[in-house]
Amino acid sequence: MEVRGINSFENVVGAASADGTELSLNVLTSFVSTRTSPSVYKHVHLADGEAGQLKLIVHKSEGTHELVINVDHPSTTFTSNLAGTCMLLVCDGVSWQTLGEMTGNQEWT
Repeated sequence: MEVRGINSFENVVGAASADGTELSLNVLTSFVSTRTSPSVYKHVHLADGEAGQLKLIVHKSEGTHELVINVDHPSTTFTSNLAGTCMLLVCDGVSWQTLGEMTGNQEWT
């Protein structure tokens, strides 16, 4: 799999269905917008990655809705309830593992 450089990104909108909008594995960063009109658009899906692959997901909100990230392995769901939250994941070859999460309210000191 070819992943573009560290500055590669995509902008997506969450889906109304639990299947979710597919996040690209070919870019490092996915900016995900959620919104509540005309329906609730909050679901995204992250397919299996390759060992060592990183994925940064940024919750951008056009409403006040949470972001739900569905992953295949482990069969789990990550949920962000605050716009501005960033989640960094790494694939260990089988599963996506959380490396860290930061909210927009945190500041570097």
